[in-house]
Amino acid sequence: MRIKGGRIVRTAIASALLTLVAAAQDLVWQTPTGFRAIGEMVLANGLLVTGNVAGSGGIIAVDTKSGKIVWRAPGVMSNGPASDGRNIYTTVLTDQLTQRLVALDLKSGKMLWSAQGQRWGGGFTRVHVDGGRVFLAGQDGKIRSFDAGTGKLLWAFAYSPGKGVCPTDIASEGGKIYFGGGEQHYARSQGVFLWALDAASGKELWRFASKPESYSRIGECVQAPAVSNGVVAVTGSNLIYGLDANTGKLIWQQQIRRVVEGHDRRRMLSRPYIAGDRVYTIFEEGLVGWELSRGTPIFSFDGRFPQEQSTRRLQLADGRLFFTANFESPEVTKSRQGFLYALDVTTKQIVWKHRVNRPSQYSDPANWSTSEFVVAGGAVYYANFQFVAKARY
Repeated sequence: MRIKGGRIVRTAIASALLTLVAAAQDLVWQTPTGFRAIGEMVLANGLLVTGNVAGSGGIIAVDTKSGKIVWRAPGVMSNGPASDGRNIYTTVLTDQLTQRLVALDLKSGKMLWSAQGQRWGGGFTRVHVDGGRVFLAGQDGKIRSFDAGTGKLLWAFAYSPGKGVCPTDIASEGGKIYFGGGEQHYARSQGVFLWALDAASGKELWRFASKPESYSRIGECVQAPAVSNGVVAVTGSNLIYGLDANTGKLIWQQQIRRVVEGHDRRRMLSRPYIAGDRVYTIFEEGLVGWELSRGTPIFSFDGRFPQEQSTRRLQLADGRLFFTANFESPEVTKSRQGFLYALDVTTKQIVWKHRVNRPSQYSDPANWSTSEFVVAGGAVYYANFQFVAKARY
């Protein structure tokens, strides 16, 4: 900060220091994990569970009040965890480069069962648990259901006759599961679909193909769906669809285009996020929302959001939309996840921000950002570099 003409002028360094001070004031605790590359996380019964996705740091459970690590389980967490309030379900990479679905006791981290080995490179989507069943979609072209108590395979459904492409995370409601996936493109390929299956039997109920262009012969990849009140929301390219959850019938469809560098362009949409009768999605230059039941546009906010689809995350709590972005440094093009923001959905004003990256001896701080966060109980839990943290909002 310097004086110029009797006015206080804030320098870039001073602004950065003030931002760090504000972040420190919000911070409740910050816990080193003992490893870098922290994956997805889940909150369950007062514990924050996450793990190391690129090394042998294991899976950890952190007490949400104190920030202390309660237990640590071995293995590389290859996909994010899920919980039914009793156990943790996730996939781990073994020493034999095989991925396995495992169930861990939530209180102790003790392994209860493991199932479904698959060679590294095949890959799974995030584990989903509902109604006493654990669901897992793989790039081997199959989605499987396991008994949550025993790990017994209940059924398997082939969404592709061979190796699958674009499998998404799974959503569920009313005894049905929804996910995207299909077969590799070739002359006779059917392409990619959004699928609806009976959760108990694995029987196909319906499928829907996203075709962003009028000349598209087959369905193209979609983002992970969301479902609520009998409507499935799913995005593909610059399109968002609202589908009848029981029949797959198209209820509404909207698209996002923007003029970028003088040209009208399609803007790729993130996965949808549902809150009440609203559905939101993020693209590079903004955040938009529609009525879930009818598709009527009801919300729009411009900003510099992450470029990568996988890093665009959104949560709604207390009438606020929480997301990562970087509105502080307009010149930044690569890392736009250095700050957590809360946006009031009524006033469209930023009401809270928190810097999630930290200066590091290993790299420029702008490169250490986050896309993994969970909002609950007036706090945001997030991961970055070598720690997990809790901040008040």
